[in-house]
Amino acid sequence: MYAYLFVFCTFEVHICKCNKIVKIKNNMNLENLLEKTKVIVEKQEAIRLKNGEHFNLFSVLNAERQENNTHSNFIGELLNPMGCHLKGTAFLEEFVKIINKSSNNAVANFKAEKANLIIEKFISNLVIDDKNPINSRGGRIDILLQDGNLNIAIENKIDAGDQKHQIARYRNYKKPKTIVYYLTLTGKDTDEYSSASLTAGIDYYCISYTNEIQDWLKQCLLITEDQPILHSNIKQYLFLIQKLTNTLNTKNEQELLNVMQGHFKEVKLIADNYAKYINIAKEDFRQEIKVRLEKLYPDFAYSFNSIANNNANIWFEKGNAIFGLESFNNCMFIGLWKTSTTQEMEGADRKSSYWPNTRTLTDSNNEVIDFRKEEFLEILLMDDVKRERLIQKIVADAKDFMDYCMTTLESEITC
Repeated sequence: MYAYLFVFCTFEVHICKCNKIVKIKNNMNLENLLEKTKVIVEKQEAIRLKNGEHFNLFSVLNAERQENNTHSNFIGELLNPMGCHLKGTAFLEEFVKIINKSSNNAVANFKAEKANLIIEKFISNLVIDDKNPINSRGGRIDILLQDGNLNIAIENKIDAGDQKHQIARYRNYKKPKTIVYYLTLTGKDTDEYSSASLTAGIDYYCISYTNEIQDWLKQCLLITEDQPILHSNIKQYLFLIQKLTNTLNTKNEQELLNVMQGHFKEVKLIADNYAKYINIAKEDFRQEIKVRLEKLYPDFAYSFNSIANNNANIWFEKGNAIFGLESFNNCMFIGLWKTSTTQEMEGADRKSSYWPNTRTLTDSNNEVIDFRKEEFLEILLMDDVKRERLIQKIVADAKDFMDYCMTTLESEITC
């Protein structure tokens, strides 16, 4: 009996030691993987610095992630045979070739020479059929190409969420002549809320900025080699897409893939925990802002939603005064909720019918605080001094706006 216990205990100790060794080995593998990846990132950054890619007009103008004003308009202008590029159908023909390969020759018969293009095409009033979602219709198509026989409908997604039955609604426009493409940064599929049970690859097609759009832009660059201004503008846009999709140059991309080779578990572990890693930093940041606001306005009631929500926020209210500070996943603003007043104040911006009075929040360099940008995430994760400055600036600007509202709307707001 004692001999058995001795053997069993010895076995358990051996297992513990083995587990500890495995854990240490796994940690070493992770650290080694991260160190090698860091070297590749530094190489890519050196290339971008050398090429002057940090000066990008879209970035300077805070237009990196505007789906319609930036991306739909720029892509649409290049696709438009009547566009100011004066290249006729050259760009459109290349685009059709590329998306045709990604969609089982669905648009092989599209006639570029007969095409016209409409941005934000209104197709009809919205009709949502909850009993038969596939029959829903109406809305606005981001980019619509028509040749008189076939329609190419492109739903363009950078950050915006999907709308109800959106894919089904667009597919029903002049069905069966309309082919729908769902364009995202990575080529991810939509969900049933938007697709209404339609099937990707059969009823509609997923394309991406990572693959199809970059391939097309590179073809556009070849077409414009003898037109330096047009060529440069397209290249600026390509650089922006590479930034948004974290695209490496060919050499560095291959080096990264080689580093990942043989480290499936480690790569998956990092990928699976990335969102959690970011959200923990954002939540800590939000909580610290909330604590400081509570010290300034202790009589207000504070609440907030999930940090994973696209409109992650802090709401604080007293009487009929309801203020919101959002989004910790997007561009930040401080606003006065619609039920507090019907008056639009001078010195405030109308964001929507829900937010008639808002103020966009900026950092000390007057750059809009946007947590979709890497530079702001890096502040939260890696620079305590800049993080503190950012907290102080947000709290000070929020206080300034709140005090202004409560003074200006004194007769309407009861606190």
